[in-house]
Amino acid sequence: MKYIIHTRTIALLTFFSLVCALFVQHGLGYQPCAWCILQRVIYLAILVVALLGTIAPSILLRLSFYLISALSLSGIAAGMYQFMVAGESYSCTLSFADRFINQYTKLSSYFPEFFGIYASCASKAKIFGIDLSLVSVAGFISFLLISLIGLQLHKRQ
Repeated sequence: MKYIIHTRTIALLTFFSLVCALFVQHGLGYQPCAWCILQRVIYLAILVVALLGTIAPSILLRLSFYLISALSLSGIAAGMYQFMVAGESYSCTLSFADRFINQYTKLSSYFPEFFGIYASCASKAKIFGIDLSLVSVAGFISFLLISLIGLQLHKRQ
């Protein structure tokens, strides 16, 4: 049970990241592109898995570490793709992220304040000179490291 601290830490950091994303969008006026929203969906999935991991018995806690690791890797891939590929193209219309948000899940229709796509991928948002996609990648890396540490400590038990 002492390894639940890792899932609680991930849940807290993920919640904070989502609040920051909403502040950047609604408070600072940076509008998200499709890849930003896809990363937001991955953050939300990590939050749900981490919260489930805090109430889970031992075997489910291990599973939550694996799921958080996999989701973190997908978030790193999405963030790096946004930074290196999508950010260099003028439009991300019809990209995987756009299709996932608008066509497959229709999240932008159901929750436009949270999942609405309002910007092109070419409009790179920066805070303190750092591209926000790289800030997102750093978050996913931290979740990956915390989950791997939790998994390693849980295996030793």
